[in-house]
Amino acid sequence: MIAEGGVPYRDIEIEYPPGALLAFAVPALAADDEAGYRAVFMLSMLLCTAAALGSVAWLLVARLGLPPRSALLRVAVAAGMLVALGSVSLSRFDLFPVALLTLALALIVAGWERGGGAVLGAAVATKLFPGVLLPLVAAWTWRRRGRDRALAVVALCLGLALFAFVPFLAVAPSAAIEGVTRQLERPLEVESLGASVVLLADWLGLGNVAIVGSFGSTNVEGGGAGTVELLSSLVALALVLLVWVRFARRAEPEPDALVHASAASIAVLLAFAKVLSAQFLLWLVPLVVLVPGRRGTLARALTAAACVLTTVWFPELFRQVAYEDAAAPLAVVMVRNALLVAVAVVLLLPAAATARTPESARSPSLAPSPRRT
Repeated sequence: MIAEGGVPYRDIEIEYPPGALLAFAVPALAADDEAGYRAVFMLSMLLCTAAALGSVAWLLVARLGLPPRSALLRVAVAAGMLVALGSVSLSRFDLFPVALLTLALALIVAGWERGGGAVLGAAVATKLFPGVLLPLVAAWTWRRRGRDRALAVVALCLGLALFAFVPFLAVAPSAAIEGVTRQLERPLEVESLGASVVLLADWLGLGNVAIVGSFGSTNVEGGGAGTVELLSSLVALALVLLVWVRFARRAEPEPDALVHASAASIAVLLAFAKVLSAQFLLWLVPLVVLVPGRRGTLARALTAAACVLTTVWFPELFRQVAYEDAAAPLAVVMVRNALLVAVAVVLLLPAAATARTPESARSPSLAPSPRRT
């Protein structure tokens, strides 16, 4: 439709920020039919996977101090979780913002905060979830580089994200704004933790819940769904604020603290969000493999189990619930959601609860030089 002259938002209904158009439209330039488009699109997501894992590997070795063999094992774990997620890894565009997010973290930790802020803005302009890391990046830069540099990073991130909207706001302002706000207006989605609570109450005879299709997804209505949606959103907001404040209070945060707080923020977002699609787990995988220590190991094990159950659930069991009114398959997604809550809890534990390990110590490039004798 774009090739034929259609303008996104004005002529074509788009429910994502403008940066997503790169992932949607560019593959069409190299394809003549639907099969070709799918092949090129999946190839582009495979390249995004390689880029994200490359950034993860560099962070693990150059800034978190892991030996190359240990870093390779972590990358293999991440790749295994992506494989475990099945078709959604390459048939959805989420790996595009994930690649930008991991690159932004790598640049920021390397000391190129302004470049990292710009890349983070590009990620936000593609899908909104990377924005949850901006306060962490601002606090990191403020502590290590000063207020002016931190304000510059925030300005670059927000400026680039907003700049992506300018052409579309000029030709179709209401449609462009609605394309983003529509995501915020979505009801409680059937795969979310809140929906699991409502449906469990319904099974116990404590409510009257209906599964309906709206906003391009399968959602729950009735049985207190609106109240649960509000409460889960408030819990998510409170816990994300907790991560931000706790990180900002550090005198001079280390790279392992930044990646840990980043993983915790995304884990909370997934565990308590009112909308949780199968592909959203792609957001967490590259970050959870960066978390050091025993809690990182536990978080990765829980995330891997959640990925496996997500594949069991989607798409076959999901279709039974959405189109055949089956109830029993919902038990699988309920267990998956419990695992995601466990990941969030593990990552939210106070730092004092886990002893530092050699891999979470200062990396050689950031540690002070030893005194000569």
